[in-house]
Amino acid sequence: MFEKIKRYHVLLKQDIYRGKRRDDNIRIVSMVGLSITVITMITTTMNFYQHRMVMGLTTLILSLTGLFVYFATARLRNRKIAGITFSALCIFIFSYYTICGTNEGFATLWTILVPMAMMYFIGVRYGILIGIYYLCLYVLLFYTPIREDMAHVYTQTFMQRFPILYTFALMLESVSMIYYHITTLEQYDYEERLHEEVARLTVAEREKRIQLEKMYEQMVLTLVSAIDAKDKYTNGHSSRVSAYSVALAKKMGWTEEETGILRYEALLHDVGKIAVPDTILNKQGKLSGMEYRVIQSHTISGAEILSNATTLPGAKDVALHHHEYYDGKGYPDHIAGMDISRHARIVSVMDAYDAMNSDRIYRKALSRDVIRNEMQNGRGGQFDPDYLDVFMELFEDG
Repeated sequence: MFEKIKRYHVLLKQDIYRGKRRDDNIRIVSMVGLSITVITMITTTMNFYQHRMVMGLTTLILSLTGLFVYFATARLRNRKIAGITFSALCIFIFSYYTICGTNEGFATLWTILVPMAMMYFIGVRYGILIGIYYLCLYVLLFYTPIREDMAHVYTQTFMQRFPILYTFALMLESVSMIYYHITTLEQYDYEERLHEEVARLTVAEREKRIQLEKMYEQMVLTLVSAIDAKDKYTNGHSSRVSAYSVALAKKMGWTEEETGILRYEALLHDVGKIAVPDTILNKQGKLSGMEYRVIQSHTISGAEILSNATTLPGAKDVALHHHEYYDGKGYPDHIAGMDISRHARIVSVMDAYDAMNSDRIYRKALSRDVIRNEMQNGRGGQFDPDYLDVFMELFEDG
C-alpha cells in the first residue's frame, strides 16, 4: 500500500501539460485571468457604488490578481506562479468569508471550485492540498468549541453535515483528477513508445533500403564491368558516360532523384554489347556491312535484356534509343525530336563525346578542337540542340 502511494506521489509530481497541450493550457489560464480581471473590475465598481467597502476591496484585489495571472502566463509563460498566487489569495479571502459567513455560503462554493481548478490547470497535488486546508478549516469551525461562536452564522444542520459533504466532494475531485493525471501520463508514455518504435522501424527500413541500393549498385557495376571487359579500348566508357550525363542533367537543373535514375540508365546503355561477338567487337580492320549491323543490334539486345527491369523502366528505352538522331536519321527505330526520351537524348550526346575523347581500336582520341567542331556540326542533326548547348558550356569550362 505504501509503495503504491509512493508511486502515485511520484506520478503526480510529473507535469501533464507538454508541447501543444502546455501552450493551450497557458492560453486558457491567461484568458481566465483576463476574464477574472474584467468581471471583478465590474463588481468592484458596483460594490464601491453601493458603499460595500470590504467587498469592493476584495474584488479589487481579485481583479489585480487576475491581471497578474494574465501577465504571468501570457508574458512569462509560468502557470505555476500564476496558479499558486491566485490560490493563495482565494485561500485568504474565502477563509475570511467562511469564518464570517459572508454571502450566505457563496464562499463555501468557491472552496470546492478553487481546488478543482487548481488540480486541472496547475497540478493535482496543489489542488488536493488546498482542499485539505479548507476541510481542516471546516472541521475546526464546525466540529470544535468554536462552533458555538458560529451558531449565529450557519444553521445547525449545515454545520453538522457540511464537513462530511465537503470530504466526499474533495475525495471525488481528487480521485477523478488523479485518474485523469495518470491516464494522461500513460498516454504520453504510449505515444513516446510508439514514436520510438516508429523511429526504430524507420531506421531499420532506411538501413535495409541502403543495403538494397548498395546491392543494386554493385550488381549494375558488375554488369557494366562485364560489358567494358569485352572491349579493352572502351573500358570505363559506361562509367564515364554515366558521370557526364549526370553532370549535364545537374547543369540543366534536374532533380536529384531524376539524376540518380539517369546515372543507372547511362551505366547500362551499352549492356547489349554482351550479345555482340568479341571477334566483331575487337576487330582491328574495317567492319563489313553485316558486321556493322551486328554492332548496331546491341541497342535492340540491350532493350531485350532490360525489358524486365521494372525498378528501372527507363533503362530499356535508353539502351534502345541512345543512337537515335534528333533529325530521325539514327537507329534502330529512326524516331526524331521529342519522340526520343530526354534521358536517351542526354546519353546520346555524352556517348558520342566519350567515343571521340577515347582511344579506339581504329584510331586515337581526337583533339579538343576536332571534338568541338564535330559536336557543333551535330547540333540539330545528331544531337538535341538544347542539350548540346549546355554540353558545350561544360566542355568549354573543362
